[in-house]
Amino acid sequence: MYLDFIISNVDLEEGKLDPFPSAITLDNVNMATTQGFVVDNSPLGVGAANKAGLECNITLNKTPLDIYNDFKGVMPSDPGKCYLKR
Repeated sequence: MYLDFIISNVDLEEGKLDPFPSAITLDNVNMATTQGFVVDNSPLGVGAANKAGLECNITLNKTPLDIYNDFKGVMPSDPGKCYLKR
């Protein structure tokens, strides 16, 4: 397995909550937002996925975050676009 490209903070003007990293990644692999999804454990990552129109899988693992308080305001309005895994 290999990577065709890498996007890092060096390539970006703004970090998470900005949907640009997701948009440029999808564009590089010629995919629509309906074909991709994000796995993240942070409110900023979930917010960025939501702004980019991507489905997301929240994986809280052992983080001390609370899904109801810490992710308030960044969850998509469609509950079917975000899944929680503990």
